[in-house]
Amino acid sequence: MISTSFSEKYSQVFPLGNLYTNTFELFTQRRKNHLQQLDSFAVFSAVPQIPGEENPWFLNSARIIQEPAFLFLTGINQPGPILLLNPFGQHKEILFLPKKKSNKEFWHGVTFGYPSSKDGTNNKDLILLSKWTGISNIQPLSSFSSTITQIINSSKKKWGYCFFHQYNAESLPAKRPLSIKKDHNWKFYKRVKKLTHKIIQKSSKSKNNFIIKSIAALHHNLRLPVEDRQLKCMHKAIQFTNTAFKNCIMRLPTFQNEHQVKSYLEYQLQKQSVYGLSFPTITASGKNALILHYLKNDESLNHHHLILLDFGLRYGELQTDISRTVPLSGIFNPLQRLLYQIVLNAQMENEKNARSGITIRQLNKIVWTYLEKELEKKFFSKGGKAKRSYVNQPHGVSHLLGLQVHDGDPFRLYQDIPLQKGWMISNEPGLYGYFCMTINGKKYKEHIGIRIEDNLLIQSKGCLNLSQCIPKNIIEIENLMKKVSHR
Repeated sequence: MISTSFSEKYSQVFPLGNLYTNTFELFTQRRKNHLQQLDSFAVFSAVPQIPGEENPWFLNSARIIQEPAFLFLTGINQPGPILLLNPFGQHKEILFLPKKKSNKEFWHGVTFGYPSSKDGTNNKDLILLSKWTGISNIQPLSSFSSTITQIINSSKKKWGYCFFHQYNAESLPAKRPLSIKKDHNWKFYKRVKKLTHKIIQKSSKSKNNFIIKSIAALHHNLRLPVEDRQLKCMHKAIQFTNTAFKNCIMRLPTFQNEHQVKSYLEYQLQKQSVYGLSFPTITASGKNALILHYLKNDESLNHHHLILLDFGLRYGELQTDISRTVPLSGIFNPLQRLLYQIVLNAQMENEKNARSGITIRQLNKIVWTYLEKELEKKFFSKGGKAKRSYVNQPHGVSHLLGLQVHDGDPFRLYQDIPLQKGWMISNEPGLYGYFCMTINGKKYKEHIGIRIEDNLLIQSKGCLNLSQCIPKNIIEIENLMKKVSHR
């Protein structure tokens, strides 16, 4: 950690200083890795405003979650700044910072800002930022346009880079780039593109075909492998998530509705990590578990049903993403037990196959084929009947994990890229539908949604289940829930 005084005053705008020693070295190396791969300049934008600020009716101040690309390279968690990387420039790294506005700090707390002569502030923010981020050249945000103008006019290249979500899709029939055009990154790209066009129009040089490319794919390749210090934080996050889950399910039979479960689980998660939740918790009981992203979370509980919990917490840069399905009564009935074990077996089959070199699409094919064969062998062939709203595969068995819960390109083109050592993925097979079967002379029928999710670290040979400590075996869960009578 940097210092006690740091963590007290600057934890909102430089949160990783609470966790990592020598952040100067950390962020300097990350930017150096990017500079070594660049053949022209690249710019990255922080989020432009506090979440919800664009809506005048939205008065509930939301926690700032920084653009992951910008956070990864600077550690700064506040709206406004821009980072420039230029491998051929005199200054290879420039941070453009909004002006200091002390009146805003009265409302929102401390922020970093470029000194303004009007309010008499000094350059303390610049000194601290240089010390903590390793960026020595910090300029006012107002000088961004003139700096880009100088770079383009003196550049021998006919392209530059900007972080926005656009990816080549050569494997698709259309062979057109796929883009996200509704987020702040796209707006920033359009701003840079417009600025570039103005520069070229005024330039006497022949650069009419100067283009701005997306650096997103390159950035993800450099960001996805988990660093040693990140892995230590991930282990701590798993430990906290495990404790929260155990504390919750030991009280599960005492809750009357999904909201009570959600509130208690989120309380247990957040009391252990000041970084908050990974995403809004899903507490879907009975038929509601058939809705994959169920967020209603307010219906009464039937203690004969299962409840699907999808939850996680942030700790530092990374976050957990865990799913467990447990019986509200504390004991799986025979049908629930049968189907649950099929999903659990499929999950273990996926873990067995996950390794460096295989693709997520290949894992999908293996695990869903396995699950269907298990259903045929242990359920359908024994008289079981089911109604499902999908055929064979309800969703992907894995997604990338990192600074985002769903990391990598948002179109998941990475599904066809061989997994690499150091990448993290989810492992989450599921089964959803209406199931009916007679077992030992008794007929069981109910809507059942089961998902079991762990977080895996890909290695050269196999993978490491980072969340294996979180109970998921039937006996583990039932034994843990028996403790409720003593609480």
